[in-house]
Amino acid sequence: LGAPLAAQDSERVGFAAQVAPDTIYVGQQATYALTVRIPADIRQRLRRNPEFVPPEPRAMLAYELPISRSASPADAVEVHTFRRALFVLTPGRYQIPAARLSYALPQSASFFSREDERVLRSAATSFVAIEPPTRGRPADWLGAVGVWRASARVDRSDPRVGDPVVLTLRLEGEGNPTLLP
Repeated sequence: LGAPLAAQDSERVGFAAQVAPDTIYVGQQATYALTVRIPADIRQRLRRNPEFVPPEPRAMLAYELPISRSASPADAVEVHTFRRALFVLTPGRYQIPAARLSYALPQSASFFSREDERVLRSAATSFVAIEPPTRGRPADWLGAVGVWRASARVDRSDPRVGDPVVLTLRLEGEGNPTLLP
């Protein structure tokens, strides 16, 4: 049997949630980010992948954003960031419940060692949504709020009259595209 492993391991695994910005306009995107930091020595001891249960946002639209993963060679930590775009349609204070991360570490270095189940919870987070200002609003405004960039290109530099041309319009940005007119 191997020697017992440090009881402080769960204190070294980081699990934190945040919402940015903390005040938004109704219809504007708030980004919920949940970051898991796992030191390399703990990651190597895991016998199965950690289980992550994100919170269920209530009274808002939520869209998953790409998960990012990075490793920091300086401090030998693996970082995973879960991100979700949130949109609310009414003003008010919105709460996002705590998320849960569970993982198991062996009690000793032995292959046959029992495992200790560890459960971490992030802090609950919140943000505030306010009505967009009425001053300067276009008369036909439908509620779209965000930062958008549009670009267009054609597949030919010198098309001839009568020949088909492919026009590609690309819309990028941060916001809820379903609110665009």
